[in-house]
Order: sequence, then structure tokens, then C-alpha cells
Amino acid sequence: MQILFIASEIFLIVWVLRNTLFWISLWQEKEYRLDRLLVHLQETVAGRNILFSSVSLLKNFAFLFYLVLIVKPTFLNIEPSIIARYNIFVGILLLYSFGQALVEIAPKTIKRPVWTLKIILIFLLTILTSCFLFFFLSSSTDKFFSLLSVDKFLPSIVALFVGLFALPSWIAKKQAIKKATQKIQNSKKLIRIGITGSYGKGSTKEYLAAILSQKFKVLKTYETINTAIGIAKTINSGLTDDTQVFVAEMGAYKKGEIKELCEIVRPKIGILTSVIEQHASLFGGLAKTKSAKYELIESLPQDGLALFNANNVNTFELYKKAKVRKILYFAYYGNKEKINADIVASNIKMGKFDISFDVNVKGKRKTNFPVKVNLLGGYNAENILPAIFLGLELGMDKNEIQKGLSEIRPIKKTMQPFLSTGKTVIVDDTFNSNPQAVLAALSYMKIYKGKKVLVLSPIIELGKNARQIHYDLAKEIGKTCDILFLTNMNFYEDMKKGIGENCKLLIQTPQEISVYITKLGEDDIVLLEGKEAGKILNFIAYEKTN
Repeated sequence: MQILFIASEIFLIVWVLRNTLFWISLWQEKEYRLDRLLVHLQETVAGRNILFSSVSLLKNFAFLFYLVLIVKPTFLNIEPSIIARYNIFVGILLLYSFGQALVEIAPKTIKRPVWTLKIILIFLLTILTSCFLFFFLSSSTDKFFSLLSVDKFLPSIVALFVGLFALPSWIAKKQAIKKATQKIQNSKKLIRIGITGSYGKGSTKEYLAAILSQKFKVLKTYETINTAIGIAKTINSGLTDDTQVFVAEMGAYKKGEIKELCEIVRPKIGILTSVIEQHASLFGGLAKTKSAKYELIESLPQDGLALFNANNVNTFELYKKAKVRKILYFAYYGNKEKINADIVASNIKMGKFDISFDVNVKGKRKTNFPVKVNLLGGYNAENILPAIFLGLELGMDKNEIQKGLSEIRPIKKTMQPFLSTGKTVIVDDTFNSNPQAVLAALSYMKIYKGKKVLVLSPIIELGKNARQIHYDLAKEIGKTCDILFLTNMNFYEDMKKGIGENCKLLIQTPQEISVYITKLGEDDIVLLEGKEAGKILNFIAYEKTN
């Protein structure tokens, strides 16, 4: 039994290290938000497996069984053989967990966080607390029960230290926000622009900054930062006396968060790119999502300016209720009725690595000119239109705007193209997937003549309509693609029902998918959609293009 215990200790040590990394990574991935973590546990197959897998249930049974032995020993008429069998049972469970860890370690698929000082401290404190818990329990209870208890309480220990570190983080956040708010207020002549939406806000921000930078000194939120602390840090570190324009991307998961960001930035111009059921589980439905996104428009001053995307039915509805000066922009793809907008993109044509279209601006800025940009996907026309309009609105001429357009390149992990060694086009669209992004990707894939392969991480946080959304997406994917690879089991059955007979549906690991991709040729296209799909790039040789 002593040998079994020592072996079980080794099994547990490896499993605790793996589990600590896993839970810290998950908290970090969910931005240390309990609401996002709970949605993951409730709505994803991986999350439900954490709670309800057969091994998890057996561990819970073993834990409760020992508690019953302690509380009511006479009821069970305990014999030494029962404890021995119990210890063997726990040892087998820990051996299985040890095997799980080895399976992840060998191909280097073990979940790991981005290491920061905060993460390092949480990791070390979790390990130390786990050791203390084991030694404390083993001195008064069965040693195998002590091992099992460490395994059971580990997620709670990680959550405890995440919560404890939330207080100093909150204090630092409030101080940074206060400083940034004051700095913005002191910049009287600064043109402040806020951009929000369920999709398209990051691209719109980048294109707007690229164009306005031809005439103005522009500060924009860095990369994909769109939270209160991120915006505050951008202002505190980047805003100077000669900054003329500040462009802030604004993200949210619930009502009130856009309003908080607007209290920092105090935008005079607002751009609403889209509203869909993205993060509906957190917002509480589409109606609340619309209300939350509209907080940007409500925060504008009376002499403010609001721009709305007419390609999205929900933003079009919000356009109609806006009271400030408002502009409607619209990209005409030829598949529905034209909308009478203030700025329109038409004759949209997609190449493999560029798009072209004609711009028509109405009103006092009336003008027409052709546009060609090095971007993938015709949908980008609607993300460029507000940038062109605001360039004209702020006094730029067509030459300055065209120069800005010529410098636009795909954003990292947003329809970013690569070429494999076999000259297969691989498009990385893994930053943040949503139903509209998948449909846009399918539209782009249609220009290829060879095999069309979509690697998809099923979309989370879509709320009560998630299953129907995935079924509908599968129907569209089946019309375009030859193969759909899913990176996990989420909504597999729904997509299987919708995929049709012309598209093969498979669930494989990134490493297995990469083997298939390396066999493709020059006329083929692989599109990676969603964060998990991006792991494939770790297993294949490729070069940048465009």
C-alpha cells in the first residue's frame, strides 16, 4: 500500500501542475470574469466535461464516500478491507488523471497561460496552498483521501487567488481611469472617436487610423484592446499635447460597460458597426445587446456625429431612433435591395489578396472615386466606408485618403493570408469568431477553384439560439466547402444535421488537421476560423503574403 501511495503522490503532483496551468489559463482567457467562466462551464462540451465527465463524477463519489465513513462508521460496519479497496480505487483515478496529463504534455497541447507577474504569483500560491492542504489533511485523515481532496479543491484555490488579486487590480484600474479621464478633459481640441459593435469594430478602427494619419497626429487603442483599463493605459502612455485625434475601440459583455468607456473617452463621434447575438449569453439576449451597444450613441453630445452600418439590420434600426446628426453607410453586394445611404460602396470585386469598389458620397461632401485595398473579403468595404467619410468630414482630400488606403494591410489574425510550402492559401481569421465572420469567410472562399477547407472552432456565448445558429451555419458551409474540420465537440450534432452531403464533417486535433493541409495544392484554400483553429499554424511551414 505504501508503494501505491508514493505512486499516487507522483500521479497527483503531475496532475496538480497540469490542472493549475489549466485553470489559470482559463481564467486569463475569460479575462478573469466569473460570468464568462460560468458560461464556458455551462454551454461548452469541454466545460461540461470538467464537471460531469465519468472520472469527475467518480472522484466526487469517492470524496463523498469517505465523508460518510467518517460521519457514520457504524452504519457501514467498516472493515480494514473497505479502506484498502477505497485507497486502490483512488489510486486508479489518480493514475487515469496522470495519463490524461501525459497525453497533453507529449504533443505539447497542454493549456498554458501567458506568463505575467500576476500569473506567476497565482501559480506559486496555488501550489503552496495545495501542499499545505495535503499535509494538513494527511495528519488527521486517510492519506488517499488527502490526495483526492487536493484534486477536488484545486479549482477553488485558483479562484480564491484570482479573487484576492482582483482587489489590487481594481484599485490600479480606478487610478489609471481617473488619470486618463482627467487627461482627456484637459485636451480640449482633441477629436475623440468611439467605435463599437459585435463585429468589425477592430478593423474599422485600424482603417480609420490609417487614413486619418495622413493628415493628423492620431492615437488609437493598441491592437485588440477595448476595455476600460486598456483604453486608460493607451491614453496615459500615448496621449500628448500634439495628438489631434483619438480613436477608441470599445468592447463590452453587458449593459453599462460601453457607458463606462464613454465616460473616459467622452467621444464626439461614434461608429456603430454591427449588433448580432455575439455574447448573447452574457448580455442576456439580442435586445439587451442592442441597448448596450447603443450606449455609445447616447453618450454623444448634442453636436455629436453618429455613423451606422446599414448592412446590419439591427444597427439600421438604431439609426432610425438616433437624435444626433447621423450618417448611414452601406456596402452593396448585389444580393439585396440597395439602401439610400450617405456613403455607398458598389461594384465590389474580390481578388485573392485585394478588393476593389466604387465609393459614392452624397450631401455636402459629394464625391465619387474608385478604391483598391490589399485586404481579403468584400465585407471589408463596409469597414472602410466610415473611415473614408470621416476623412472627408475632417477636411482631407481624395489624394490623402487614397494614400491612407494604399497603406492598409490585413490585421493580425483577421483574414490574414499565408502561403504553405505547397502554395496553398491559408487564411488566419482566428482572433474572434462570430456567425457573420463565418459567412463572410465563405463568401471569400468561393473565388477559389480547388478544394475549400474550413477549420472552425464552434462559437460560444451565443445564448439560447446557439444550436439553431450552428445548424444554419452548417447549411451554408455545406454549400461552399469540401471539408469542415471542427476543433471540438461543441454543437457537433447540430452541424452534422445541417452540413448536407457535399461537405465532409470531421473532428480532429490541430496536429491531425495540419497533416491533411500539407497535402493540399496551389489552387486550394484553408480558412482558420476561431481561436482553437489558430493552433494549426504551430504544426505547418508557411510564409507571409500580401
